[in-house]
Amino acid sequence: MDGTDGYALVNGFRHHFREWGSDRPDLPVLLALHGYTSHCRSFDAIAPALATHFRVVAVDARGHGETEWAPDGDYTGPALVSDVVSLASALGIGRASVIGASMGGRTSYNLAARHPGLVDRLVVVDISPSLVAAGSERIRGGAQRNDRFATVEEAEEAQIVMLPLSPPSVVRHRVRHNLMRLEDGSFTWRYDPVLRTAEGLPRPDEDEQWALIERVTAPTLLVHGALSDLLSPALADRMQKTISGCRVVDVPGAGHSVVADQPALGWQQPRPGREGGEGGGHPCRDRGRRSRRITPR
Repeated sequence: MDGTDGYALVNGFRHHFREWGSDRPDLPVLLALHGYTSHCRSFDAIAPALATHFRVVAVDARGHGETEWAPDGDYTGPALVSDVVSLASALGIGRASVIGASMGGRTSYNLAARHPGLVDRLVVVDISPSLVAAGSERIRGGAQRNDRFATVEEAEEAQIVMLPLSPPSVVRHRVRHNLMRLEDGSFTWRYDPVLRTAEGLPRPDEDEQWALIERVTAPTLLVHGALSDLLSPALADRMQKTISGCRVVDVPGAGHSVVADQPALGWQQPRPGREGGEGGGHPCRDRGRRSRRITPR
């Protein structure tokens, strides 16, 4: 199933999204929010399967993908949340399940805490209010490394090195949708150059964020990459204890970039669970308490 591109004027500038299942108004909506320096096409591998159960709307965050760069350079958490709320309103979405990866996960749990009427169920992928320093420094450093490439292939090879757990075909797909050509014929990343600086993506106060997520009432699944260098098992456990009704699943063979590292996860398809028997269930549908392992298919 191919997705379709859409655009909306949100908070004064153009936002891009990609949608699957738009011809099925009877389906519940699933908003998909990508990570820092990524884009909505990072969900291409899993969106068609999810679209058998949801109208999937994958959003390019401000300054990323085909969404315009923030005119005022504001990439704070409240700005990102405001964009999602305004886009949902523009698309006539009154309530939705939300899946957010990394930066998108932070946006998603802030959205669920601050706008509980909008969020039906929540899937947070490998993020918490606190981060392991080594992983955070790796990601920041990657964004600040060389961002000019003579060819698309050069950019692909650089990212394959950065994402050693991801299938090369997945990395190449993500890279090709994350490049723009410069006047001299070279290539650079689509995302705002401001985001390539140390101050580009402000970190919210950790204590305030931990207190905030206590307000999340939506059934929540935290997807933890078992090899993640950003979200430790201890932080995953703290998330589970802080958010009422939260389940945690570990994904073997995945680091922080869970969707890229394991695009064939079992949560792409419905599995027997609380709504249909013993076992797992669909991450956007399962209301269970805790399952500590998901096996890639």
